[in-house]
Amino acid sequence: MKHKLLAPACLIAATLLFSACTATPTLELAPNWYSNTGIRKDITGTSEDLVYTVTFTAGEQEGFSVAYEDGTYTTSLRDEMSTADRPIEGVPIGVPCYHLHAELSIRGRYTVGGATGEEFSDSVVSDIWFMDATSALFPLYSKKTVHSTSPRTTAETVEEAGVLYHYSYTAQYDPETRTSHVVYDDLESAAAPEEWDIRLGKGTFLDNEEYLFALRGFNMQSAPSFQTVNPLDRSVVTLMSDEVPTLEERTYKFAINASAEEDRKLNTASLSVHYSGTFRGREQELTYAVCTDPAANTYRNVLLHMKTYAPESLGAFDYTLRSATFNTK
Repeated sequence: MKHKLLAPACLIAATLLFSACTATPTLELAPNWYSNTGIRKDITGTSEDLVYTVTFTAGEQEGFSVAYEDGTYTTSLRDEMSTADRPIEGVPIGVPCYHLHAELSIRGRYTVGGATGEEFSDSVVSDIWFMDATSALFPLYSKKTVHSTSPRTTAETVEEAGVLYHYSYTAQYDPETRTSHVVYDDLESAAAPEEWDIRLGKGTFLDNEEYLFALRGFNMQSAPSFQTVNPLDRSVVTLMSDEVPTLEERTYKFAINASAEEDRKLNTASLSVHYSGTFRGREQELTYAVCTDPAANTYRNVLLHMKTYAPESLGAFDYTLRSATFNTK
């Protein structure tokens, strides 16, 4: 297995790479992750846990292929506050904020010329702390650790098929100066971590680790557009959708609050998002539940399904909600 110092993309991460920057307006995000969507500043007692099954459908690539077992993607949302007695790394003392933890794990094998290689395990673990809806979920601190065995489709033997990317990426944000200090650490290298600063500019800005969550607060009546950071070229870029989300009634099977899995017919919004510019990458396809009663939002605008694509047309990953544990807020 080959090793590289800097990953151009994580094969299994639920993020995309963007490559251009345009101005975006400030969005008003509603706290649709609550049953009562009028809650904006009183975030105490927030609790949510989501579990997704990740399945892979192989593409067509002659002489080179990859197969994955079913994987798991989980997210956990809590409210937290950094204090002098119990400080939270990167979070200012006394600021109420959300903490979103996410984990993705999956196993796979490459096949080259009919020979199948050894099983590898990939994972992405991320944490982000961000402000409430009155501050448009502005990020405070995020960290991500990636272990990804990405494809090398020019490999002549199965032993050379996987390229290991193993790194951590942290971002410290300052809401006053609207800047971010980034640290990239290649965990397979003895070299010192790289550090740099990014100026965020105006408009709504969301960290890569929170935008899937933040889209739950969008009204889905127009095409979303907001800013984020491309970790590769170290610039602020735009995440956008070319069309207004498609609204329709669909049926999904999942459990809520420890109940058994059952088919649930609900209103949904589907959209595809990508980065603006010449190198926009493959679109990421998302489907969310839609709020029908602001005072009794049963499904909390939860992400129901997501499709991401492996590089080199090797296939696609489907993330499907299996269980949701919501609090009573």
